[in-house]
Amino acid sequence: MDFFPTDREFVVELRFRQPNEETAVKIMESMQRHTDLLPDVYVEKVHCAAHSYKQICSEDLLNGVADAYAKVTEAFSKFNSEVSALLDKDWNERAKE
Repeated sequence: MDFFPTDREFVVELRFRQPNEETAVKIMESMQRHTDLLPDVYVEKVHCAAHSYKQICSEDLLNGVADAYAKVTEAFSKFNSEVSALLDKDWNERAKE
């Protein structure tokens, strides 16, 4: 046990080799009810990188934020506008040369 911290949480990355509903249900139950996934180990939180539009907009990924879709859309729009403005500025400066 010396390798693992027992007084704070730590991250373990998991990956499914193939879709497995039984394991997925066990992980979700452990997370929601704090039931043991392994002896004396339960899932505190699940963090995952979004790989699709559907997943980005899911309430589960964003911890139940009611207006998650609007926030993600607004952030993307702002980012897109800033990138477009930088590209326009660069092209305008190149055209002046």
